[in-house]
Amino acid sequence: MNTFLSSWTNWSVCGRASRSEYWMFILLNFLLSLLFLGVYGVLMYWGFHYNSKLILHLAIVEFVVFAALFVIGIIPSFCVLVRRLHDAGLSGWLVLLNLLPVGPLLMLVFTVLPSHDSSGRLDSHGNSRQGQSATIRWN
Repeated sequence: MNTFLSSWTNWSVCGRASRSEYWMFILLNFLLSLLFLGVYGVLMYWGFHYNSKLILHLAIVEFVVFAALFVIGIIPSFCVLVRRLHDAGLSGWLVLLNLLPVGPLLMLVFTVLPSHDSSGRLDSHGNSRQGQSATIRWN
């Protein structure tokens, strides 16, 4: 849970993310999405079944909150994917392959690759632009 929260609050593309950190982040995001959508479905069912406008309004508010979290979650998802690519010894720019039709499949292959020690080439301390960090921390 700590790695999940740190991935949500560390909006940095510098450094590395291990396979376990990346996949725990993906798994917990997926489970939270299922929870939100399940609650939404139940509220919609109750709202239509009991003809309650209050419950339907709650469902709409809950869906808006879910949509906002989904949109905000794009940034940490992007950052943890770039850090995972760094850990596999690949360039973070490969994330742009997601724009191609086969890009998500390639990202799946890249994210399951084992960690690669590139002697600090892509670490936050070993990057070529020392002193220029794109880190936003919300602690």
